[in-house]
Amino acid sequence: MRPLADAVPGFIFFTVPVAGAELPLIVVWLICAGVFFTFYLRLVNIRGFKLFFLTFVVLGSSIQLSALVDLSDALVFVVAIPNLLGLYLMAPLIRRELVGYERRLQQATRP
Repeated sequence: MRPLADAVPGFIFFTVPVAGAELPLIVVWLICAGVFFTFYLRLVNIRGFKLFFLTFVVLGSSIQLSALVDLSDALVFVVAIPNLLGLYLMAPLIRRELVGYERRLQQATRP
C-alpha cells in the first residue's frame, strides 16, 4: 500500500509547463473546469465567483488569522451536517446491503 501512497502526491502535484511557468496539474484542471463551467453556464459563474472572492479577500484582510481559521472550521462543520444527515437516513438501506453482501461473501467462500 505504501507505493500507492507515494505515487498519489506525485500525480496530484505533477507540474506542467505553461507559458514558461511550472503549474501543478491540479491547478491546470481547476482552471480548465472553471473556464468550461463559466461558458457552460453562460458566464453566470464569473459574477458569482468575483463576489465570493471579494467577500473573502475583504474578510481575510480585516480580521485576525485565528478568527479566519475558526470561520473555516465552522464552514467545514456546516458542510458536514448534510452528509451526516444522509448517513443517518440511509442507515437502514446500508445495513440491508451490508448483510446481503456478507451473505453472498460467505456463500462464495464455502467449499
